[in-house]
Amino acid sequence: MQSNLSSDYHRHLNPIQRAAMLSRAYADFVDQTIIDFVGDAGTDKGAVDEVQRYLTTHGWFITFTFYDRSCQGLSNRLNSDNPLMIKLDHLYKLVCRELLGPRYAKHRNEQPLCIAALDINSTRYRIAPSEVRNPHLHSIWVARPGTETAFISFINHVREDARFGGFGFKDIDIKPIISFKQSVGDQSVLGSYCPKFLGRNTDQMVYADDFRVYPVHRR
Repeated sequence: MQSNLSSDYHRHLNPIQRAAMLSRAYADFVDQTIIDFVGDAGTDKGAVDEVQRYLTTHGWFITFTFYDRSCQGLSNRLNSDNPLMIKLDHLYKLVCRELLGPRYAKHRNEQPLCIAALDINSTRYRIAPSEVRNPHLHSIWVARPGTETAFISFINHVREDARFGGFGFKDIDIKPIISFKQSVGDQSVLGSYCPKFLGRNTDQMVYADDFRVYPVHRR
């Protein structure tokens, strides 16, 4: 019964309302994932001030932009892999290898948090593939205690070293996280901004495989 009521409710929403509702759900998930991860690192999960203090020394907001050729293969077909997310997956594994060594897979609890979401440049609400401009990835990275220096050193190396041109990165914009403030019942700016395109994309399915979280949970 509740499912049917929910479906009826959703059908009465216009596309903008549906997208806004979905975006809030993504933002809530991002915030809670960060809080849980930082709590596992030894802080009080219920203390936003402690979460913020940890993020200012161990967290970064990183945006990856790509050359056009790297965006070929983006698809709205379900179960299709996003080529930009494939590149991110490869980078995440390299980061883990750098921080934890070649057997990093056995040390999941020491791996950094990465939350990545697809975004595109501003468009009208109804998005046709021909209207899409500059697909890019916003990502939130949070290092485990004691790995933050090695992490940011390696990311800067990726940004500056031409050997990593195979990723197809046009630019990597690295910003330290300076705030994780939430109002009562609201999402953080960080949690809202990272997945800001996903509400529209989930409603319209412009591109599949638009959101990933690492480390991947074991099944």
